[in-house]
Amino acid sequence: MTLDPSEAESRNSDENDATERNDSATAAVSRLDYAGGQLHVLTLIARGHPLRESLDALAQWVEGHAPGVLCSVMVADESRAILRVVAAPSLPPNFHEGVGNLPIGAASAICGTAAYRREPVIVADIFNDPLTVAYRPL
Repeated sequence: MTLDPSEAESRNSDENDATERNDSATAAVSRLDYAGGQLHVLTLIARGHPLRESLDALAQWVEGHAPGVLCSVMVADESRAILRVVAAPSLPPNFHEGVGNLPIGAASAICGTAAYRREPVIVADIFNDPLTVAYRPL
């Protein structure tokens, strides 16, 4: 079967339209999944579930949307002298033990430094950054 150029162009256009519709449908499902995860976390909070349960759900939601990422949530104690891990559902128990009471300071790992500076601290390689030397075994 031989197609004239205008017929071939029409078929390619139809295939592109179908691909675009499929991509659009996939994006819509992804947005629903994203929104559904947010709704789940907000529902836990609104219904008064324990903070740890809500934050674990939040961490799992983040991990589900960022492949390869492990999430933890830390809070400052009342004196603002230390950070405590309150949620890290995918990290091993030794992580909780190793950074359980992380000092807030100018060079106290990434999170402690960020709390001290009151701004995000971003490092390119957590395995080789000087801020993480004491925590590499974790």
